[in-house]
Amino acid sequence: MNSKLAADLEYVRTIAEAGEDAPPIAGRFATLWFLLVTAALLAHWALAKGFFAGADERWAGAVWMTMGISGGIGSFILGKTASDLPGQSAPVNRVDRSTWRVASFGLFAFAISIVVAVSVRPELSVDLFDAIMPAAFLVYGISYAATAAFSKDRAKWLPVIVSVAFACLTIGMFGLSDAYLVAAAGTILCWLTGGARQLINEPKSVV
Repeated sequence: MNSKLAADLEYVRTIAEAGEDAPPIAGRFATLWFLLVTAALLAHWALAKGFFAGADERWAGAVWMTMGISGGIGSFILGKTASDLPGQSAPVNRVDRSTWRVASFGLFAFAISIVVAVSVRPELSVDLFDAIMPAAFLVYGISYAATAAFSKDRAKWLPVIVSVAFACLTIGMFGLSDAYLVAAAGTILCWLTGGARQLINEPKSVV
């Protein structure tokens, strides 16, 4: 009886550990958002540099609104495609879904608030848009930290370090148009150290 009980307990422990170390299924969502954010940052940088004749930096509001709406639609579609992936109820994936959902909504609301403020208050400088970058990197760091806390793989803390570093860097470049180019590079680096690994290690769909 004791040996069977011990075997049962070992089995339960193994299942629990497997759930804890289940591969994240957020890779496709991270890839979508990092692509959209990188594109928005590059477009904002081009506007700030005056690369588009007849369009100044105040058009950046339309860029960020388009990015947010596209991300929401894309996330909805990806959510349908990821519904059959295994590990949905694993703790790491439940936390992942919650943190990134709140992060996405929070950043979208933050950006929209800045768009509205700059639009209705002419005395505000378009430099206020620069606050989106450090806020976004801090949100990335917190979201990736929540995932890394469930894993024994120390490499999963790399995107956290990168995110915090670029949050500080973009604050230091506040008011400089090239801050958007640097932020685009930082976003790509965050994806390479985080989202790309999640996408590669994503579990196969349940058949």
